[in-house]
Amino acid sequence: MNKKIIPISLLFACGGWLLAGCSKSGNAPSITAGVQILEMPATGGETSVAISANTPWTVAGNDWITAMKTDDRTVKLQVSPNRQAARSASIVCVAGGARAAITVSQQETVTPVQSDSLALAAIYRAAGGDKWTRRWFLSQSLFQWAGVTIDNNRRVVGLNLSGNNLSGTLPEDWRFLDKLQYCLLNNNQLTGTIPDGVNQLTGLEILDLSNNSFTGNIPHMGSLTGLRMLDLSENNFTAAVLPVFFTGLTGLEDLRLKQTNLTGALPAGLQALTRLHTLDLSNNSFTGGIPDWAALVNLRVFYIYHSSLSGSIPGFIAHLPALEWLALDHNNLTGAIPDGSYAMLEKLWLNNNSLTGTIPSVLKASPKWKSFHVCSGNSFTDCSGDDASLAAIAKQRVIVWSPTRRERTNTAVFGVPRVVREQTLQCSESHASWENKHCSVRGGVYLIYIPIYIGMQSGWKNGKKGGRGPIRMIYSTRRSSETRCSINQAHT
Repeated sequence: MNKKIIPISLLFACGGWLLAGCSKSGNAPSITAGVQILEMPATGGETSVAISANTPWTVAGNDWITAMKTDDRTVKLQVSPNRQAARSASIVCVAGGARAAITVSQQETVTPVQSDSLALAAIYRAAGGDKWTRRWFLSQSLFQWAGVTIDNNRRVVGLNLSGNNLSGTLPEDWRFLDKLQYCLLNNNQLTGTIPDGVNQLTGLEILDLSNNSFTGNIPHMGSLTGLRMLDLSENNFTAAVLPVFFTGLTGLEDLRLKQTNLTGALPAGLQALTRLHTLDLSNNSFTGGIPDWAALVNLRVFYIYHSSLSGSIPGFIAHLPALEWLALDHNNLTGAIPDGSYAMLEKLWLNNNSLTGTIPSVLKASPKWKSFHVCSGNSFTDCSGDDASLAAIAKQRVIVWSPTRRERTNTAVFGVPRVVREQTLQCSESHASWENKHCSVRGGVYLIYIPIYIGMQSGWKNGKKGGRGPIRMIYSTRRSSETRCSINQAHT
């Protein structure tokens, strides 16, 4: 058998084929591109270029051109929209020591309206748009895209894709929606990290990304000084302390970071957010106690339950003039409930801590209670479990409850606390009883009596108003062959 012998001089002339990629035929590497100059529109797009080479070759892109070798004879170029000035760049294919350059240029830029539509199209593709509940048809006008709000200049100012079965990731192109004022992407299955470009959406006032599966760190948002509402709750962020930049978002009125793997101490600087009316930091793992946030005088909803808090309940909470709902349950709080006015408080959850002492009389006498969960899991001297809590609240003479139509057909809401956890009554047309509760039919509706024996006070007796005797709270519902009324303790 004859063997072909390659002279040593040829090996060196080729740069050492065995080591550096000369063609197997012994010829020097060569590579050419079918197109040397490529003009692309401002909106970008994809194109393929033929490549001829006698040895394996590689190619690389840049920050606005993605170059991918699809086979030994083709390179695919994906050019992003041009939102800047005219630009050009060379994409180089390399085969050994040989090179073939393709010069790509964009002489025009997209209009702001085009930029918006291209950014939305990128979101649609990256977030599984073909599986959305309310799909977009990209060939249609933006005015026909569900959940997209357009202003008089045809710019995108609102995006509401809440509960729309989004999956996949958010693309960096999201940042180009530079007129966006509100963005609701909550209750979906989005994954990956929140793009850092969110910090460029400086017009945002409302951002809700809650109940997804985002990971990584919470990105810096310090430039979003116009934010009024931010909800990142129920995501899988990397465990970290509450980012400092939050203390600079002084326009925030509603901040919700429930179940976001926050750790460390609560920052005292959060009291700079004096416009806050809602703060929910629940289901996290903080260390230490609640700082002095007395400056949060507009706070109406204050939730930090299930968050490993320790120390005592700070006194400023008792004097917050607008506070209506307070939930600090399931922590490690100690000491007594501070005295104060609790002027507007309607719902209170302090159960399952290690609190001691007595319940302030102002809390017992308040006529505003809708939910009251204090005794269970604590060691107060003046109550024993939730039953005593209910008895204390009943002293306020909340006798008559007039249910709304929705309340008549849904879970019972008594106008007094929901203190019976996960218990159920069943009432038939004949008669039924369950422990200390009685059901009967009167006037075409069910009357469910909850006896509260607290002494002789004016109230309901035997289903009739007037008289003196045990107070009975009444719940009525539409008549049916069977009524199931669940009375739950919940943060609602």
